[in-house]
Amino acid sequence: MQACPDCGVLNDVTRSVCRGCGATSTTRGYEAMVRPDWAPPPEPPRRRSPYNWGVGLVVLVVVVGVCQLKPPRRYPSEVLVERFGAGEKAGSADPCLSRSTCVVMYVTPWCGACQVHVGTTLPRLRAKWGASPDRPGLKVVVGNSDDGKLDELARRVGDPVFVDRNDRLLRALAVRRFPSFYVVDQRQRITHEGDDAVEWLERHE
Repeated sequence: MQACPDCGVLNDVTRSVCRGCGATSTTRGYEAMVRPDWAPPPEPPRRRSPYNWGVGLVVLVVVVGVCQLKPPRRYPSEVLVERFGAGEKAGSADPCLSRSTCVVMYVTPWCGACQVHVGTTLPRLRAKWGASPDRPGLKVVVGNSDDGKLDELARRVGDPVFVDRNDRLLRALAVRRFPSFYVVDQRQRITHEGDDAVEWLERHE
């Protein structure tokens, strides 16, 4: 005899229904009464749908594709900067004209790293590239300071050098660090900028 866990009435172990409360063998309490070794069956393991991985992979491929299709930035060639000491505009004596590739170097008087590049990198590039049409052009722009300091740095850079007196080119390029380097192709597309442009320079020096 076993006592029903639900109502306490004694039942024969062969009974499938409690004679006191009517609990059946399908209930957990009565099943434990008639079969002391009974335990609830384990829940089947949950299977992850393979479609979740598939959807994630498709989304990743789409995002990468969109990033690859993003058009490169364009150099704002329509923003003219003054050529220092010549009373001309950049369009009439631009060292980047008729070059397949041009390097634009934007420096400012208060930047210590700019002073280093003006004293080392710039003379080295000018000596190696020169005016050869099959070499990259080199355009140095001085900006982001008052006129007196801009003129002083421009004299140190030497001709040709361009002065961005009203920071128009600075804003058009959205310059965030100094010095800034840009590699521009013949279609006025910026192919490298920042650290990528510095690495490009090191490979082509």
